[in-house]
Amino acid sequence: MKFFEIGDISIWCQEQGLRVHESDKIEMPVFKKTRSVKVEEAGRPAFLEEAAEQCLQLFKGYSEVLVWIVDWDIFPSGEDWPDYYRFREKFGEKRSINRAPGHLFKSDESDLLSQLMIKVMYNGWDAHILCLKDGRIDKVGAFITHNGFLDLYSQ
Repeated sequence: MKFFEIGDISIWCQEQGLRVHESDKIEMPVFKKTRSVKVEEAGRPAFLEEAAEQCLQLFKGYSEVLVWIVDWDIFPSGEDWPDYYRFREKFGEKRSINRAPGHLFKSDESDLLSQLMIKVMYNGWDAHILCLKDGRIDKVGAFITHNGFLDLYSQ
């Protein structure tokens, strides 16, 4: 796993054919939502592992996946920052989420990808999940919402 700052995220996205505008504003792929998976019920996390597994099934055969956490501190009392930073530190990452919000996974790191998706859902953060599959980034993707859904997309 690699950790990316915004500039690195922009470069990676540009290399995959996405348009990047001034100030590193990235034009996301246009997808159709195939389904939404409810991952939170009555204010308590539920079904997180199952939701992550559904996402991995959609991404089956991927070469790289970028998880870009775009919003946090929405529900600060429910966030487990020590757990998240322990996860990062296992890989020698010392930068904050503000500094390096991107997480790039290779095809043999699906367990780590699942762990991160679960952490993002548990903490109630927003994250784009961009999947490089068959040399293209516009085939499948996902978005984790802070309001308890994992939205799955495809063409």
